[in-house]
Amino acid sequence: MTRQLKDGLLHIVGEVKYAVRHCLLANHGVKVEDLKRVLSHPQALAQCENTLTKLGLVREAVDDTAGAAKHVALQKLEDTGAVASSAAASIYGLNILAEDIQDDSDNVTRFLILAREPIIPGTDRPFKTSIVFSLEEGPGVLFKALAVFALRQINLTKIESRPLRKQPLRASDDGNSGLPKYFDYLFYVDFEASMADENAQNACRHLKEFATFLRVLGSYPVHTSMM
Repeated sequence: MTRQLKDGLLHIVGEVKYAVRHCLLANHGVKVEDLKRVLSHPQALAQCENTLTKLGLVREAVDDTAGAAKHVALQKLEDTGAVASSAAASIYGLNILAEDIQDDSDNVTRFLILAREPIIPGTDRPFKTSIVFSLEEGPGVLFKALAVFALRQINLTKIESRPLRKQPLRASDDGNSGLPKYFDYLFYVDFEASMADENAQNACRHLKEFATFLRVLGSYPVHTSMM
């Protein structure tokens, strides 16, 4: 997804926040004390670390939570459970041995809605904007970049960096050498403002003055309800 967004193939047009509620599933007739191992996606296993450790279960990572439930059901495993949703238990006919086994009761997963065409941002409701940019290496450059938002009272909700040392971002050189420049990091930032807002436009225009690369990934309504 990151590559598609960076190359301009897709745009973020929305977000959905989903409350994570993991369950320990097993075939009917199987008890917790019968289990020796548990299958699930690596992230789900990590999110249930405390519970699984207390139960003394060996963890085995698979591609996804639903796939773990399906495998346990189809193979009729009696010593293996799955960490998945209650919906997966219903679909594959498994029994729920324990509910809400995630370590963090406020655990929320954020999903992005992507489209080939961006939506037109507005100011009639809360909007969020996601951007990606790169900077020349040097002391204080990231502070300078983030200051363009602080100066305009724009709140940042996320900032992440992604190293690109194996496949660094390349841009044309504006100097006289004629050689391309390479940048080792991309910075992903979400901020609470619509690109229809003059403040947000000025912040991005200011950032573009010294950023070596900048792209707006999407400006979209803030998701306020929880699924």
